[in-house]
Amino acid sequence: MSLVFQVHVTDGLKYVKDAARAVTDGYENDLSDARVPSSNGNSIPFNAPLESTEKIDMLIVDVDSSDSSSGLSCPAADFVEESFLMAAKDSLSDQGLFVINLVSRSQAIKNSIYSKLKSVFPHLFHLQLDEDVNEVIFALKTETWTVEDKSHEASQRLARLLNLENSSRGENIMEASNKIKRLR
Repeated sequence: MSLVFQVHVTDGLKYVKDAARAVTDGYENDLSDARVPSSNGNSIPFNAPLESTEKIDMLIVDVDSSDSSSGLSCPAADFVEESFLMAAKDSLSDQGLFVINLVSRSQAIKNSIYSKLKSVFPHLFHLQLDEDVNEVIFALKTETWTVEDKSHEASQRLARLLNLENSSRGENIMEASNKIKRLR
């Protein structure tokens, strides 16, 4: 079994909303004329159109906020709005996984984001990193979840898939996966 990843460097809000619309309406989006801002302020052609109406298996959001005055350093506030979360869910395959990096020192802000995520996704898990304020949240699209006690087996399978069973990196994966807890 081989894993295939596609990385799209573009406006994440637009991409996810277009992906959700593509899979729900069944159209292909052509972004061949789209342009992405570059670091020098110019724009460069964007050459990663949505090539099919296939749903996404894993969507990872790790976007710094340019306005940390709100108390939310990551992600930018637009990425935790209900409309974006609904589009993210719609773009996912039935067994799809939405992963978001959350950085805030405010428990009230975190609770607000948890509430928004819970209103859209039926099952949430989180990994609190020991040495950091970063928290990684995993949201499952599926309504059914019956293997809560199988996380250790899943981490072992991941290590095997990545050929990391007997390596320090594999051990790190196992250790980190054991820290993932259900977010209630």
